[in-house]
Amino acid sequence: NNIKVNHIAAIGDFEALSDENCKRVNLSKEAFIEKLILSQRKLKKVSGKKLETILFSDICGGLKKWEKIHKKFFEMLINNNFGSSDLSFSKIKKISNARKPLLKRWFGDITEKQILKFVLWQGAEYATMGYIIKKKFENPVIIGADHYKMAPFYSLASDLPVLYLTSNYIRN
Repeated sequence: NNIKVNHIAAIGDFEALSDENCKRVNLSKEAFIEKLILSQRKLKKVSGKKLETILFSDICGGLKKWEKIHKKFFEMLINNNFGSSDLSFSKIKKISNARKPLLKRWFGDITEKQILKFVLWQGAEYATMGYIIKKKFENPVIIGADHYKMAPFYSLASDLPVLYLTSNYIRN
């Protein structure tokens, strides 16, 4: 059908902006990003020429621009503004409950309020990714491999098609 397809695996370098993430993996922001770059190089090596491996913030012009866009979406979610998504506070509470086991493994003793805030923070990351992808690429499709419960956040500001792979660790 002569359809041109670009495969891009953009790794979430924005994760290094979180002091909690850096502390959890015992790395500085710079060392965290260096490891991500190394990971992307290894992925590129094994995948060949058909896959472009980049840092996610490269798509939007850097981490400063990422932070500006993310802040907008985080404030929307904090204020119960769910944009063009079908999210609601009750749906977000269900997502928080699904994420609770992972967040407790990451952070130990964490309150319900902290879990909710973290889910909203991550949700804003997904909204930011969806927004940037929609602006920068023609006819994009997101193929997610993390927890499918986070998929609705992509549609906060975009109408992207999102497909999720399944694995045994996310059956619940």
